[in-house]
Parts: sequence; C-alpha cells; structure tokens
Amino acid sequence: MIPLQGYSLITSLYQYNFQSEEVFMAMEERVWTGCDQLSRWWKEDLNALRDAMWFNAGHPVKISFKKETACSNTVKQLLVKSGLGSAAAMLPYLEPEVRKAKTYISHLETVSPMINKVGGGRYKWETLFEMMAYLENFPIWMSKEIVTVNNAPTHLRSLDTREKVVASIKEYCMRNACNIALYFGFYMVMVEKGDQFDGAKNLKKVYSLMALKKSHFGCYLTGTELFLDYCAYKAKQSDTTGVSRRMRMRDKAEEETCK
Repeated sequence: MIPLQGYSLITSLYQYNFQSEEVFMAMEERVWTGCDQLSRWWKEDLNALRDAMWFNAGHPVKISFKKETACSNTVKQLLVKSGLGSAAAMLPYLEPEVRKAKTYISHLETVSPMINKVGGGRYKWETLFEMMAYLENFPIWMSKEIVTVNNAPTHLRSLDTREKVVASIKEYCMRNACNIALYFGFYMVMVEKGDQFDGAKNLKKVYSLMALKKSHFGCYLTGTELFLDYCAYKAKQSDTTGVSRRMRMRDKAEEETCK
C-alpha cells in the first residue's frame, strides 16, 4: 500500500483518487479474487473499504517516505519476490520524459558505432548522456527541491532542481527528434535483415520510437537509406580484407618458390 500511495502522490498529488486507481485495481484483483469469501466481503461495501484501505490506513506514514518507496527499484524487487508483482507493475516511478530518454540512449548506444562508420559521426549525443548522468544527483521524490551539486559543470549549474533537469532533457529530445528517428530507421532495417549486432534487440515496438517514425517519417526513411550505405561499407571492407589475404597468400607462395 505504501509505495502505491507514493506513486499516486507523485502522479496525481493525492494518496488515492480516480486518476491513480488503476494502480490499486491490479492489487485488488491479485489479492481479493484469490478467495471467494473475501471477494464477496470486499464487494459488499466497495467504496468504504477502498477508502479505509487505500486512503486512511496510510495516514500515519510520512508522505516523503511513501514517495521514496514508490521510486525504489529495491522495493519493486521485494514485492515481486513476495508474489505481489501486480503491486509492482507501475514501480519504480520514473518521469515519462526520463523513461523516454533512457530508451533513446539504449537505442543510440546500439546504432551509433555503425552509423559513425558511414559518416554519421556528426551527430553528437554527449549532451544527453551528460544531462542524464547529472540527473542522478536529484532524488525523484523531491522534484522541486533545490540541490547543490558539487563540481557541477558550469553550463548545468542553473539546473538546480530535478524538475529543471527533466525539462531540459525533454527539450533536448524534442529538438533532436529528427536525428533519433533517422537512427531508428537504420535500426529497423538492420533488425529486419537479421544482421548480427551488439546492443538492444527489442526496440522494434517501443512506443516512443514508433511515434518518432510517424512524426518524422522523412528522417526515418533517411535512416533506412543510410543502412544501405553501411552495407556497402561492410562489403567494401570485406573485399579489401579478401584482397589483402590473397596478396599474402601469393607472397607466401613466391617465398616458398624462392626457397
């Protein structure tokens, strides 16, 4: 109950209301439906019992603690191990903008090494990586509180709350959406052709990336074409390697003849 209330407080400012009830519904279905008698009792006065369980029962617990548990991956793992995976489904809480940026980073780390080989090195992502690392200094459950970061980069010092850092990350992702869509086009063709590569292999149906395909389709197409350049590059490298190998074999044969 405590982490669920924390999630509700972060997302809706209330410990329990209609906006966050889906989080609690999953828990109800998991626990109450397992016993017919308990399920019937629960449904007899549903609203009153929900109010008592999901709202009033948690009042003695500090709000800051509730929010902290909602953002803890350790709490999520403990719930799963206890057989309460339904309660952990929405945990730990992470801002949608940050969740999206994490997906982008996983995607960029997978594709960048290959795109850089065919002239894609002009796309620089250091700023996104830097801001995401900087964000680690700010607790999720205290988004508006000012935090002093020791030895913070000069250009990031004005971002003194998590809320400001998240807003900056969101703005960066929006500004670079076309380039990320280009990378996604490259990735999709690579996956569809069954190429072997290191990195994330399960991004084909990720909503945030699929949305970029729709909103920046021209850039996405450019990415698919860039993959053809990459294939040509690999073929050329393979051919060069083959020529070098044949030359070494010829030289060795000549050496044997001279002996």
